[in-house]
Amino acid sequence: MPSVEQSKDIIQRTLKFSSAPETEVHVGGGRFSLTRFANNEIHQNVEERNLEISVRVVLEDKRTARATTNRQDDAGLKKVVEQAIAAAKISKPSKALPMLEGGKEQISRHVDEKTEAFGAMDRAKAVVDIIAACKKAGLTAAGQLTTKRGSIGNYGDMGTYAIGNSKGLFRFHDETSTDFSLTVMDENSSGWSSSFGSRISDLDLAALTERAIEKCKASRNPEPVKPGGWTVILEPAAVASLVWFLSGGFAGRSYHSGNSWSSGFLGKSVTGPKFELLSDPYDPRNIGRPFDGEGLKTQRLSLIEKGILKSLTYSRLTASKQGTKATGHGPRLPSSWAGGPSSLIVGGGKKSVEEMIKSTERGILVTRFWYNRLVEPRRVVVTGMTRDGTFLVEKGKVTKGIRNLRYNQSVLEAFKNIVELSAPIRSEGMIVPAMKLNNFNFSSVTKF
Repeated sequence: MPSVEQSKDIIQRTLKFSSAPETEVHVGGGRFSLTRFANNEIHQNVEERNLEISVRVVLEDKRTARATTNRQDDAGLKKVVEQAIAAAKISKPSKALPMLEGGKEQISRHVDEKTEAFGAMDRAKAVVDIIAACKKAGLTAAGQLTTKRGSIGNYGDMGTYAIGNSKGLFRFHDETSTDFSLTVMDENSSGWSSSFGSRISDLDLAALTERAIEKCKASRNPEPVKPGGWTVILEPAAVASLVWFLSGGFAGRSYHSGNSWSSGFLGKSVTGPKFELLSDPYDPRNIGRPFDGEGLKTQRLSLIEKGILKSLTYSRLTASKQGTKATGHGPRLPSSWAGGPSSLIVGGGKKSVEEMIKSTERGILVTRFWYNRLVEPRRVVVTGMTRDGTFLVEKGKVTKGIRNLRYNQSVLEAFKNIVELSAPIRSEGMIVPAMKLNNFNFSSVTKF
């Protein structure tokens, strides 16, 4: 990711080539490094470095368009501006608002030098230790360890981490992050663990490896149980899978168009009182970009409070149409996406997973879900399967591994049946607790 001064230089050099009344420049990119392993061997060790410069222009008649390049030289910047102007001339007039005025610069940095310096050999050495522990247990390991700097992500996806425009606005954000996922397999069982952080020191790889090994061993020779309504203890990764399906419902544009599960429920109960959801990019556990695609500062929002839908996210355009204030959750324009919350945090409680198990007469402990799909948008009915450690709980103890189950469940209804919550942790891109729920619907048993 370019530095503050390098980003300013790119933006200023780009702006000087534009004759449009309004011009906006986005800069993104950085470094993404990955070590992937399977069958107890490292099979992929890659690193990508890239830069994206994206230019939007608005002409006198409000025609607007965007063009993108990864060239930083003057010839490349001049060409991308010309492409944006040419595309705008053949576009329909837009309803976009004038670009934001300048004012005070907004700069945020959350870069860990050790994570930045954690290279291919460091990742390889860490993975070798993980594989050795799995081999010692007679098991097979597969997974990945990544480090990232800037806005570049998996498979080359790049977002915006610097914005400047012809009205003097400048925004900048930079961060490091790391991600680890491990699946441990035996003949008829598997175990899994995962962790994410802004620093490589956030990952306790030895403990995560031992956790996955223990789950794999404990779930050997799984037995089937009857589907139906069960008391479940969902570990954080499983909870996060369900919460993601709610996230799109908070966009103001979708709400007011009647296309969202949330439409008509602002100020009303949508889940049980034990469920709370925040959007907060300033929480140190969950640092995110503190401005939206137009450069507007992102607001901290209480989305669901004690089960009641309290807030929606608004882009500048939607807010102006609805006579309310923008929240800094708008997309990069032009866009067909309605926007939505970022940096999600689910409220937690004081119970541990072990305490939830002890208080359960008969239930199912779920490590995670996979292959999750939306079935019925209006009620947020989702289907998917358990994976990598599903266990029967009887009389306060985990007694055996069970075959994986397919679930078919309204997320809103599930969160009406919360019994207990743990302290939230970082999992699957958000801060989320484990949950004990009643009457969670499993529709069938799988063959493995």
